[in-house]
Amino acid sequence: MTKDVRVAQDLAAQLAQAKARINELEQAQDRHEQLSQENLRLHQQVEQLLGQGSAPPLDPASLKTLLKQIPAGVLVAEAPSGRIILANPEMEQMLRVTVPLGTPVQECTAWTGFHADGQPYQQRDWPLARAVLDGKMATDERIAILRPDDSCGTISVSALPLRGEDGQIFAAIAIAHDVTAQARAAEQVRQLHQRVMDIFESIRDIFVAIDHQWRFTYVNRHVAAMAGLRPEDLLGQDVWEKLPALRGGDIERNCREAMAKRTTMRFQVDDFPGRQYEINLYPTPEGLTIYGRDTTDRKQAEDALRGSEARLRLTVEVGNLATFDYFPQEGRLVWSDRAKRHFGLPPEAHVDYDVFLAGLHPDDRNRIHQTVQQAMQGEPTRSRECVDELRTIGIEDKQQRWLTTRWRVYYDSQGRAARIIGTTLDITEHKRAEEALRASEERFRTSVESMLDGFVICSAIRDPAGQIVDFRIEYINEAGCLLNRMSRDQQIGQRLRALWPQIAESGLLEECRRVVDSGVPLVRESSQYTELYGQGSPDLRRVYDLRVTRLDDGFAAVWRDMTHRKRMEQQLRDLNETLEHRVAERTAVAEHRAAQLQRLAGELSRVEEHERRRLAQILHDHLQQLLVGAKFSVSMLRGQAHDDQLRQSLRQVDDLLNDSITASRSLTVELSPPILAQGSLGAALHWLSRWMAEKHSLATEVRADEQANPQSEEIRSLLFQAVRELLLNVVKHASVKGAIVEMHATDDGFVRIVVADTGVGFDPSQIGRSQDPASGFGLFSLQERLSLLGGRMDIESAPGQGTRVTVLAPMQPGAGLLVQEAVPPAVESAEAAGRRVEVFRRRGSRGKAVRVLLADDHDVVRNGLARLLQTQPGIQVIGQASDGQMAVDLAMRMQPDVIVMDVSMPRLDGVEATRRVISQLPKVKVIGLSMHGEGEIAERMRLAGAVTYLAKSSAPEDLIAAIRACKPEAAQKQ
Repeated sequence: MTKDVRVAQDLAAQLAQAKARINELEQAQDRHEQLSQENLRLHQQVEQLLGQGSAPPLDPASLKTLLKQIPAGVLVAEAPSGRIILANPEMEQMLRVTVPLGTPVQECTAWTGFHADGQPYQQRDWPLARAVLDGKMATDERIAILRPDDSCGTISVSALPLRGEDGQIFAAIAIAHDVTAQARAAEQVRQLHQRVMDIFESIRDIFVAIDHQWRFTYVNRHVAAMAGLRPEDLLGQDVWEKLPALRGGDIERNCREAMAKRTTMRFQVDDFPGRQYEINLYPTPEGLTIYGRDTTDRKQAEDALRGSEARLRLTVEVGNLATFDYFPQEGRLVWSDRAKRHFGLPPEAHVDYDVFLAGLHPDDRNRIHQTVQQAMQGEPTRSRECVDELRTIGIEDKQQRWLTTRWRVYYDSQGRAARIIGTTLDITEHKRAEEALRASEERFRTSVESMLDGFVICSAIRDPAGQIVDFRIEYINEAGCLLNRMSRDQQIGQRLRALWPQIAESGLLEECRRVVDSGVPLVRESSQYTELYGQGSPDLRRVYDLRVTRLDDGFAAVWRDMTHRKRMEQQLRDLNETLEHRVAERTAVAEHRAAQLQRLAGELSRVEEHERRRLAQILHDHLQQLLVGAKFSVSMLRGQAHDDQLRQSLRQVDDLLNDSITASRSLTVELSPPILAQGSLGAALHWLSRWMAEKHSLATEVRADEQANPQSEEIRSLLFQAVRELLLNVVKHASVKGAIVEMHATDDGFVRIVVADTGVGFDPSQIGRSQDPASGFGLFSLQERLSLLGGRMDIESAPGQGTRVTVLAPMQPGAGLLVQEAVPPAVESAEAAGRRVEVFRRRGSRGKAVRVLLADDHDVVRNGLARLLQTQPGIQVIGQASDGQMAVDLAMRMQPDVIVMDVSMPRLDGVEATRRVISQLPKVKVIGLSMHGEGEIAERMRLAGAVTYLAKSSAPEDLIAAIRACKPEAAQKQ
């Protein structure tokens, strides 16, 4: 269902609800008037009884005769026993039970009642019991009753204690009215389910709307029937021309006055035709609304009761009516509490005629005053009744109210106004409903008429068996007229079958009948229907989107011309097919190029890593070794120099060399940490934790499973770089001083690393949207590289909630991984090694000096160490090895006292070489030597058996002292 249809239906429902509310209020007003009259009669009779004698007991026979005439339920109980002594038939009919006379009211269980909150009434809770036993008065107390026949109802009860001249209670009376219908009407008003047009058409009252040109804009069927015409015969026609009998009479005169003065009027028509009507005129922005109620039966009843009304006295307020009693000769005014509330006064407020006038709205004050004065000066031979509407300003509560008042003047024997008795009813809600009705009508008319879609309301026409045989058009908007190319007058009131025979032939009429019978809406998107007036003409064939919904005993339909849209959709489908073909071709090319770019990106990443390692290798194997060799040479020269100035210059050169070694080593670590090649990934992460604490003051807790160590050096390097990049991101962006790194192996052959922090967090969706080429790895680059290796990276973060990054990579190298080729070491020739061994042996025979074997793959470092140590007494260099395997072989053959072992060497690294030597020659002392300081590498050397570990940048004196400390015991004693 389209939005326009729903809006139209909602507006129609609101219009119906508002008009239903007006009807209910009118009925409630009639009921209140009846209740007022009934209570007047009742209390006048009670007053007469009290005038006959004020002492108990009462005469039950007299009361019973009187109460039979009261059209309300009445119960009378005597005091102090509380026994029920009288009940009229109306009360027994209302309760559906015979009242047990003689039973104390506080013990009577013949009826069941419930408070508004659902709690049952106890025997002493009933208004009559409270009045006779406690002297409490009850007014308009609503009670839900459950009758013996299981029917439910609602009664309004007022109770009054009767007191004698001595002030003692001798009896109490309760008056009840059956307000079940009113309660149900109020519930129906709240639900607002009635359709106003149907109600107006079904009522037997006059309801007419005319514009400022005195043309009918609405006429209900009752008025049309009275005129012997159809409603459509009157719509748009001049009132006085179509109904000439109304000219010159009270109706025309009052209508013109109400229209001119823009004031509400009410008057009585005694012969229209042969019936009595109460005519109400309501000016509206569009013109005038005329509502006439058939009061023939009511007037007859009033005439029959007029003789007894003078005997009634209003002693209690019943229902929603307020009462007033004015004695002009005494200047005394008596108001009920509800009447004071109507004027915005508290119950204890003093009132008089001046207060009454002051409480009226300024626009009504003079009019009401003149009406009262004219009534008091009327004919004394008969009483005069007045009905009017007025507004009050709320003297104290400042709330404006609309009241309808009905009052009568009584004259004394001299013809003077002696008393005015009347009632008022708060009709503020009624007025608001009228305003809402006008606004709802305007919204409905504006919305429906502004629709671009056709909108029609049809009522069902049934045969005597109740079967739908056709539909009648009740309303159609302007857009529908344009689509049908027919005027509104040509369509409203016409039968569909007669107006468009093609509807029955197409089956649409049968579909609409099923909608009304089943309530299931008909929705036909893009249904093919040909315009009924253009059957057979190809140029006039159209496509409509039709929606039909049940509306009471009929339906509301919306149809939209979809011809242009359907043509455009077909063109769009044709175009989409062409575009899809072209997009498929372009997509295949793009996917092929994307795959190529992905492979190139992967290759570029591997080349970048290879280049980083190559640069680190160059720095370590060449520059750093040259710097160390130079340092050893400078240290040797310092030992041989005798000039203080020369020694000072050599010391400065030595400091410069130390700074150069430190800077080169730091650059090597940042490019490719040696720990990756020397140990496991877990050890590398522990080293990285210490490095982050030293360089960036970031406390990193590492929880690494040593079993989670990928076999591929490339995977280890990538994971290490990933963790370092993530920790650097924590330093740059997280605004915290700590992080956690966890690593473990999964059951499916992957290593999982989690880096977490509790920092400021970020939006993960922004990754990869704005990559800075100079930003290093970057999270986006890491994701790409991991995907190429068959892994992935998951990021969990949000602003203000920290970050948790999970990196997953395979333990074994996958397809396409780049295998690094080892650079072949510079192996010393066998002849050279043999000659060197012989030299060392000959030198070793000269004394008991500490015999030292040097193992380093850099000639400059190795030769510099040899020259340095040879200048030291008690130290003898017996051999040199250029790789780890040669160091093991020479140690087996030469059995030195001390081996100075470099950690990073080809063929066999220093850690493994140390382990093999110590396992075969436990007396040999190994001193670890490396470009790197204390850390994981030093610990691994010590675990392999090295007695100590020195950095190549350490002072030469430290190495000499370490060698001397390893001197064999016999040599030390000698």
